[in-house]
Amino acid sequence: MTLGKKIASLRNAKKMSQSDLAEKLDVSRQSVSKWETGASVPELDKLIAMSDIFNISIDELVKSDSLAEEIKDETEEIKSSYILQKNPRSAKQITGFILLGCGILGGILGFIFSTELLFVALCLIIFGIICLTTKKYTGLLCGWFALLLAAVPIYIVGFRASYTSFISWLYFACVAAMIIISIVAIKKKKR
Repeated sequence: MTLGKKIASLRNAKKMSQSDLAEKLDVSRQSVSKWETGASVPELDKLIAMSDIFNISIDELVKSDSLAEEIKDETEEIKSSYILQKNPRSAKQITGFILLGCGILGGILGFIFSTELLFVALCLIIFGIICLTTKKYTGLLCGWFALLLAAVPIYIVGFRASYTSFISWLYFACVAAMIIISIVAIKKKKR
């Protein structure tokens, strides 16, 4: 607690107004107000008189027990900022929960309406798990998993038709792009 706050609390405890204290100290009410707000500091003779009026030592009046209070306040601030930093969900976590929720909902609807929807729901659940469990390279892992899933129909259908061939070449272009992106990400990490 600062000196001004101590003066104000001691004065209030004695049920004195600023004018009452000012009269006893032979100063103006504005001087007492300035002391209490921290705009100025009382002179030594006024501090001695206040210690007599409030029945405390000058040390108790002048010395700030604020070190303990400051430490307590700082500890509270650190705790509250830690809680604030810890509680908010990151965009990656929110995305993971949304993907999981959509995947579970899609799985339920897939059992009711269409088995093809089950495959999409499984993909969404796996993407959600990747988002929630990985700390780094979430996008890369999701991309590689998507390419892995896309490879299944390409190899089942094969390279028979020109349309399928176009899709195959597009797939291999995506694989090449993912390899380049992965190498760039790994090099950036090493720096």
